[in-house]
Amino acid sequence: MRDPYEILGISKNSSEEDIKKAYRRLARKYHPDLNPNNKEAEKKFKEISDAYAILSNKEKRAQYDQFGFSGFNQEQGQYDFRQNFGGGASFEDFDIGDIFNFFGSNQRSGFRRSYEQPRGADIYYNMNLNFKDAVKGTVVNLSINNEKIKVKIPPGIKNGAKLKVKQKGQQGAGGRGDLYIVVNVEQDKNFEIRDGRLYTNFEIPLVTALLGGSAKVKTLDGDITIKIPKGTQCGQIFKIKEKGIGNDPLYAKVSVRIPKKIKNEEKIKELLEV
Repeated sequence: MRDPYEILGISKNSSEEDIKKAYRRLARKYHPDLNPNNKEAEKKFKEISDAYAILSNKEKRAQYDQFGFSGFNQEQGQYDFRQNFGGGASFEDFDIGDIFNFFGSNQRSGFRRSYEQPRGADIYYNMNLNFKDAVKGTVVNLSINNEKIKVKIPPGIKNGAKLKVKQKGQQGAGGRGDLYIVVNVEQDKNFEIRDGRLYTNFEIPLVTALLGGSAKVKTLDGDITIKIPKGTQCGQIFKIKEKGIGNDPLYAKVSVRIPKKIKNEEKIKELLEV
């Protein structure tokens, strides 16, 4: 076993509170309940717990500080660091609620769960979502394995995004697994999400681009009319307030429609002369 101070990432001058904080921080990271089927995390967690079993006990810490590992008895070639762990309770009975503070004091005393008990399997579910609901956000009601589950979809969710619903997977001895929802967002020919923004395109006649006027722009709530200033350039982007993702604007890119047949060429030349 490595130096317990090194395992917990603390110095030999660390206080009891420092030792406890270091252990809790590492326990949160490597606890097998949070790393199912991860043998490396389980091994790491046991090592952390062995180190804590020494340093949290004043007598054992003093023995280690003075003699190192030679100060401990050996049994079949291994040190029994976890004996009397936690003031008389074995390590396997250590309360995970004490690590994560999930439960009140009355509940905590009656809650014991072996970290070796496996949780149920996670469930993966593919869900199709129309474009407007993906932009606006919504709440969907799913029926998975005969269970009704309500899921909140945040505004602006991307195609392929994965939502996690805790403890809605399969049941196991150590609790339920999680539900992972993979969102498939349907495409819309008029809109596109880029960099967390909602974009659309619209077209105006050349004369409107030159002289100004108005134009219709599609939004997710229907068409609206916006003002077009004189001298609008092709590719110019207009921000339409509160018509995008959440309360953000819709970004509308303009293209200028050039007529294929031109009449009164002389008047047009006069118009274009600056």
